[in-house]
Amino acid sequence: MNDQPGGPLETRDDSRQAARHLAELVRRELRIFTRDMDPAVLDQVEFLEAARQFAIRSQHTRIRVLVQDATRAVKEGHGLTRLAARLSSHVSLHRPHDDDVSHADTFIVADDQGYLYRPLADRLEGRWHAYDPAEARRLARRFDEMWERSKPEPEFRRLGV
Repeated sequence: MNDQPGGPLETRDDSRQAARHLAELVRRELRIFTRDMDPAVLDQVEFLEAARQFAIRSQHTRIRVLVQDATRAVKEGHGLTRLAARLSSHVSLHRPHDDDVSHADTFIVADDQGYLYRPLADRLEGRWHAYDPAEARRLARRFDEMWERSKPEPEFRRLGV
């Protein structure tokens, strides 16, 4: 991945760097829509530390995660689940409504400014941009609509999240 504030995603490392970059840039809210919490991207030290630093920056910061299948994350002790347990007033983990579980894509939205988007969650190809308010707002609206229909993930309740 080049040093530009956006571009194509072609490798897992591209997604890792883009996710970390967005977590470092976000000021108010990080929205994540994911199939299985994408451990190769979201359970990495650099991303988790940037997300933690963001979450503790202010009482008004929020990280909201919609995860379609939490089984693997719970079984493997994903870092976001540990972060949510420690910072429950800042990090929320929900399961999408049944109508939204079949979506094949995955995305991250930083405020209404930047985004990472992969049309197929199990593929590496996609795009990201640190500053594209129009696309970020479109994805944020979609996320917010799904969030309104979602419920706290029962798998995480067992962990006290």
